Amino acid sequence: MPTVDDPHCVFHLDGSFARYDGYLDAWASGPDAPCIGLNIRGLNVAFPTLGLALSIGGLACTWYFLLRERKTTYNYTLMAVFGCFGLGSLADVIAAADDFQFGGHPNVSHLPKILYYIACMVLFWAEGVRLNFIFIVLQRPRHYTQKIVYSALIFASILLIIGVAVFAIGVVKGRDSAPVPYTMFYLVWLLSVGIADAAISITILRLSHRQSAILHKYDKLTTEQVAAFARRFRIISIFHIIFILGMGILFGIASGGTVGYSYSYFTTPTLPLQAVSLLCSMLVLQKMETMSHRKTATSSGVKSNGSTQTGSKQSRGQR
Repeated sequence: MPTVDDPHCVFHLDGSFARYDGYLDAWASGPDAPCIGLNIRGLNVAFPTLGLALSIGGLACTWYFLLRERKTTYNYTLMAVFGCFGLGSLADVIAAADDFQFGGHPNVSHLPKILYYIACMVLFWAEGVRLNFIFIVLQRPRHYTQKIVYSALIFASILLIIGVAVFAIGVVKGRDSAPVPYTMFYLVWLLSVGIADAAISITILRLSHRQSAILHKYDKLTTEQVAAFARRFRIISIFHIIFILGMGILFGIASGGTVGYSYSYFTTPTLPLQAVSLLCSMLVLQKMETMSHRKTATSSGVKSNGSTQTGSKQSRGQR
């Protein structure tokens, strides 16, 4: 089975590289970049297509299970996360289907990286709902969440500006004129998000074993209900940690630069999968707060204003 099926790659009879007849982007690692390692169009299209399907599914689930119940900032933010990942996946599908040519403008094939980067910024913003839960259970002020999220977004914005500037230098003057590879700035942010997500998941995993602390803050729930929710948190957190470790390994392999374009595309579905994990956490948190809120309203005999412990507002239509 051939490992390269790019029609622009020309090989000698003995299988050695002869030349590349297509358009190369300014940041290609060499004149034979598309013709080394694993570069199969079917794989290159299949993996971002999977990412696109996950993004569309995430959009539908977020609207159906979250937004229909509560019109909150975090729920809208998660919708934006899946939207950005979907746009990035769609751009990747178009790029892969055209063998990264884009009608003679191959540099456009780097657009998905920016879309994924922005999606990860919005993803970290949405992570505020899990941070709120941690600070609530630990009996710490919730304003710590805003400080952490805003600091991270400022850091990400600076890296994005520098990365785009370095990319532009490479396009205009050649990659050798750039002081460092522009992808370094993207990788720093993506790895930072992965590490932060793993740390949040580990913290929630530990808190799930301290059911008394959760019961103290959600005292309207029964011990059995808290135990059930804690079990769900453990499952989601363990899955998230394993998934992030696997994603890091894939990114490490793909960043080698000599393994082929297809290895880079193996990582594309992992980004929306990260958002799916957050969606699962938000579903559990919303269910906890809904049950606690209903019990509070029932016991008090009056209607609640719909505020929740994570600082969001319930939809007026919630029953």
